[in-house]
Amino acid sequence: VGQSDRLPMMMATGACVALMWRTTPSSKGAEYRRRLCRGNKGWLDSTNRSGRLILKLPLGSKAMKVTGARTEPFSDMRRRALAKAGAQVRPTSTGDTTTFLGISEVEMTPAVKGAVQSLLGEIEDLRGEVGRLKGRLAEIEDLADRDPLTPLLNRRALMRELGRIRTFSQRYGSAASLVYFDLDELKSVNDRFGHAAGDACLKAVADRLAANVRDSDIVGRMGGDEFAVILVQADQVTAEAKAASLARAIEAEPLRFGDWSAPLHVSFGVREITQDLEPEALVAQADAAMYARKRERRSA
Repeated sequence: VGQSDRLPMMMATGACVALMWRTTPSSKGAEYRRRLCRGNKGWLDSTNRSGRLILKLPLGSKAMKVTGARTEPFSDMRRRALAKAGAQVRPTSTGDTTTFLGISEVEMTPAVKGAVQSLLGEIEDLRGEVGRLKGRLAEIEDLADRDPLTPLLNRRALMRELGRIRTFSQRYGSAASLVYFDLDELKSVNDRFGHAAGDACLKAVADRLAANVRDSDIVGRMGGDEFAVILVQADQVTAEAKAASLARAIEAEPLRFGDWSAPLHVSFGVREITQDLEPEALVAQADAAMYARKRERRSA
């Protein structure tokens, strides 16, 4: 036994003997206990009324009560001391247990198992329904942004993108421009060849615009015979040159349907995107520039 363990053992021995001495009337036994406790005279002080022994420590020390045998495991005492000292203590393991959805193995009766399986089946069905609804929602959102005749964005979606590009240009100082196209003489095509031929002309213009712009550019049909293209990283001069190139691509080949063919002619106007104009005002100015160019072509 080490020095640190000898003192508590002596104290406990003296306390037990003192208690026996108090409750046993035999004079012979009392004399024996007095001899045995004589070595602990400096520690044993008195016994209170509750039967708890109060051991008196040397001068300068606090009194300590001995209330009985220690029942707490030493490992728990050590863990508590480490926790008070601020050390990281792992939680004690309570043994291996099996649970499912918070239900222990003991509680997993056949009726409970059946209910759990039914619940899992309903959850799986709900997951499938949520997946189908998400797909349907994405499809509806795409349809809401698409032109019903061509594969381009509709006016609502293009105006939204125009506002986004305007904000991006303001934040990062990058140039961007709006080009507004109008398909000339569409009414005469409808009157001469029918509305199916007019729709074919609109689809041809949409396809040729989409095929000749970058992935970062945005093309939309504004309604009727009017189209718009948002050119990113393009100032007024660059956009004017690109618009002329797009017009040539559209007019390069006439549209054929059946035994008939019709040439395609477009007019365009360009407006650089600036922060002093809202999207609607930008469209109005690009549209005005397009009509001005169309009048010039007619008067030439």
